[in-house]
Amino acid sequence: MTSRLFRFGIISDTHVRAPGGDLSSPFPVNEKANSRAAYAASLLAAHEPAFTVHLGDMVHPLPHMGAYDAACKEAKQLFAPLYESGEGGAVGTETSSLYFVAGNHDIGDKPMPASPASGVDANGTTKYESHFGKPWYRMDYQSLALLVINSSLVNTGSADEHAQRQWLEHELADLTNADRRIFLFSHYPPFIHDSDEPEHYDNYAQPGRQWLLDLLEKYSVEAVFSGHVHHFFRNRYKNTDLYCLPATSFTRQDFAEIFRIEPAAEFGRDDTGKMHVAVVDVYQEGYRLNLIPTDGKSEGTQPTALNFNRPADCTVHLRHAWYESIDLPYNGPMEEFSRKRARNDYTLLRLMQLGLSNVRVPLQDLCDSALRQNIQNYFHSGIHFHAFSLANPPDRFIQQLKDSAVARSFEYVLPVYTTDASGLIEYADDLKKIADQLNPVPIWLGVAKSSSSTVDQADKVYAHTVSSGFAVDDSESILAIAADMNQQAESPFIAGVVFQLPWEDESDIAINRLQENCEEINSRFANNQPPLHVQLVIRIAPTNPAKENADDAAIANRVRQVLQLADACPSVSLQFDTFADMDRGYSPRHGFVDRHFNLREAGRLFMRPQD
Repeated sequence: MTSRLFRFGIISDTHVRAPGGDLSSPFPVNEKANSRAAYAASLLAAHEPAFTVHLGDMVHPLPHMGAYDAACKEAKQLFAPLYESGEGGAVGTETSSLYFVAGNHDIGDKPMPASPASGVDANGTTKYESHFGKPWYRMDYQSLALLVINSSLVNTGSADEHAQRQWLEHELADLTNADRRIFLFSHYPPFIHDSDEPEHYDNYAQPGRQWLLDLLEKYSVEAVFSGHVHHFFRNRYKNTDLYCLPATSFTRQDFAEIFRIEPAAEFGRDDTGKMHVAVVDVYQEGYRLNLIPTDGKSEGTQPTALNFNRPADCTVHLRHAWYESIDLPYNGPMEEFSRKRARNDYTLLRLMQLGLSNVRVPLQDLCDSALRQNIQNYFHSGIHFHAFSLANPPDRFIQQLKDSAVARSFEYVLPVYTTDASGLIEYADDLKKIADQLNPVPIWLGVAKSSSSTVDQADKVYAHTVSSGFAVDDSESILAIAADMNQQAESPFIAGVVFQLPWEDESDIAINRLQENCEEINSRFANNQPPLHVQLVIRIAPTNPAKENADDAAIANRVRQVLQLADACPSVSLQFDTFADMDRGYSPRHGFVDRHFNLREAGRLFMRPQD
C-alpha cells in the first residue's frame, strides 16, 4: 500500500451505566463497563485518530429507564479523550471528533417478535437526540463519505424509517458523481454468517436487509462497520466488506458455544481477550482495519500505542478448521424460538491483527465448494494460502486451485522420506506437471518424515509419528538434487525445499546452516536459473508425541529468536507449527493463540509498541 492518508478510530458497545451503578443488568461484569470504557477511550486516543465513530450501545440502560439520562452524561465524560480538547461539538460540526451511531440500548430495539427489550419509538428517539444528536447523517472527511444510519428503524414501517430510506438513497445517488469513497456505519449488522440467513437477534430482517444490500452493491459502498454482537465477524457481499467489531465492555455469552473449550469467566460473558477498539488506516487505494486489544483493562492503566507495520515473511499452520460454522443452541433471551448459525472468525481476526498474511492449509480446504465464501473472506482480507498435498493429488483439485487464484504457493509433499537422488527424481515428472498446471504459483518440495523409517533401538521407545519437512542435516544433498532437477528441465519448476527444526534443536545452527547451503548450491547452479530458497518448519511440539509443550515463555523466546535469525538470512523463510493450541490428541502444544482464540505470549510478539 502507498503511504497512509489518514486514520480514524472505532469504538463499540461500551454499555456505560449511571455513576454508582444502576439496575439495568444482573450480570457482575457489567459493573466493570465504565472503567473499561475510560481505558478504551484513552487507548484509542493514543493512536491519534483524525476522528472516531462509536458504533452504538454507548450506554446500557434503555431510554425508558430512569438511569438512562445519567448514563448518557457519564458516557460522554468517559469519552472525553476522543473529543477535541475534551469537549467536542454537535455531531456533524467541525468541532466534533467523535460521532455516534444509535444502538438498540441507546434508542430502542429493532422490531422483532419476542424481543427482550422495548422497540424504538418517538420517546426513545427524542431522548437519544438530546444526548447524541441526529440518528442518521453524513460526514465527509477528505476523500471519504461516512454514512451513519439508525438500524433499529429498519422494517418498522414508521415515518422515520421512510424518511431515513429516502435520505440514504438520496445521499448515495448524490455520491455517484462525487469523487468520494463510501463507508457505512450501522449498529446492527445486515447479517453475521451469510446473506440468506433467517432473521435473528443479530441481523436485519427482510425486506430491509435486501434493500440495504442492494444499495451497497448499486453504489459500490466500500465497507460496512457494525457492532451489537460483541464478537468479530467478517463477511463480504458482492464488492463490499462487512465487519462486526468487538465490544469494550463484555462478550455475549451465547457465542461462547463457538469455541471447543470451557467458556471464559461468567459462562463466556467476561472473555477479556476479545475486547478491542480499532483504527482504520485509509490509503489512496484501499484501507487496513487494525484491531487493538483492550484486554478488559480498567481506567488508570497507562495505554500503549501499537505499531501496525509488521511485515513478517513467515507462514503459520492452520491445523484447526479455520472455516468452521456452528448452529448455536436455541436459548433465550436472544434466540428462544429459533436457531442461529455463526462462524469462528477469530483465526482471521488474529491473522489480521498480527500482520500474518501467509497460512498453510491442506489443498482439499481450498477445493471445497462449500467454503468458497470463507476463502474469499480471507483472500480479500489480504491472507495468502500456502496449499499442501501428498504427491499426486487429483487433477481436478489442482485445476480448482488454479481457477480460484487464491494460492500463493503449493507444497508438494513426498510420501516417502529419501535423500537418494533416484528416489526423488522418480517424482520429477509429476511435480513438473503440477508446476505447469499451476504456473506461475511457486512450487515447494516437501516430505513426510515418518517413524516408519526408524530403526529399532533397544534403548528407545518407539512412537508413531509423522511430521513435515526434510532434516536440516540433509539440506546440502536435498538442495543439490532439487537444483539438478531444475537444471534438467526446460524451465526451472522448484522454488525451494521445506525443512524442519525439531523443538530440541538449536535454531541458530539450523538457520545459519540452511543459509550457507543455499548460497553454496545457488552459486554452483547459477547458470540461468533462479536461486532456490528454503522454508523452515519451526516445530513447537516436542519430538515425543506423548509430551506437552505449554511453556509460553520458552515458545515466545524460540519465536523471537528465529525471527531475528531469519531476518539476517534472506534465503530462509519460516513456517510456524502451530497457530492455535493443540490441547488434545497427539503432540499437544501451545501456539500463537489459545483455544478461545485469544492471544498467547508468542502471538503478542507481533504487536510491537510504537517507537
